[in-house]
Amino acid sequence: MSIESEIMTRLQNHAGTAALVGSGAAARIYPMVAPDGAAWPFVVYRLIGSDSGTEMLGANGVGDRLYQFECVDENKLSVVNLAEQIRIAMNGWRDTSTNIRDARVTGVADINLNPIGGKDRPAFERIIDVTFSVFEATS
Repeated sequence: MSIESEIMTRLQNHAGTAALVGSGAAARIYPMVAPDGAAWPFVVYRLIGSDSGTEMLGANGVGDRLYQFECVDENKLSVVNLAEQIRIAMNGWRDTSTNIRDARVTGVADINLNPIGGKDRPAFERIIDVTFSVFEATS
């Protein structure tokens, strides 16, 4: 299972997140970009960067993946609550049945996104950066 699939499954099944954006296939959680006219609130996640772990003798089998989660809504308090649920779901996540060794929140930023919805649909956004340490195949 890819890390993206693992992230989606984790958020779809996390009670606090699901209470705000829905659960299962109907959850308003999107990779890369939300569809035009997506109902609020929603979450968009994307890979920002990656780094393969190395030591002096070569690859160590663990790499980092930086993902960004954008929580978007027309209500600032709703965005704050949704971002907190994402933080709770992701921070400290370890899963021995997957390749996720560890997840940690590494940054938070607030943005007032009037352009996302235009003058008639202003929005707020809180961005959560999460670094995942993952087991990598070494050859």
